[in-house]
Amino acid sequence: MEKLSQEELKQMFCLIRRFADTDLDQFEHWKFDSDKGKVFIELALVPRGSEDAYIEVDHLL
Repeated sequence: MEKLSQEELKQMFCLIRRFADTDLDQFEHWKFDSDKGKVFIELALVPRGSEDAYIEVDHLL
């Protein structure tokens, strides 16, 4: 399968940011099946562990 384009990646992060601004209360836990197996996604207002472990994506927005 083809990788996301830079524009698609930007759109995904913009929508996640919009979700965080409008619907996220404290955290969300999502899962879905992919070609590589189950994928688990966590959105949270407080990091688990060190904030340094997270990749900054604001420059893509």
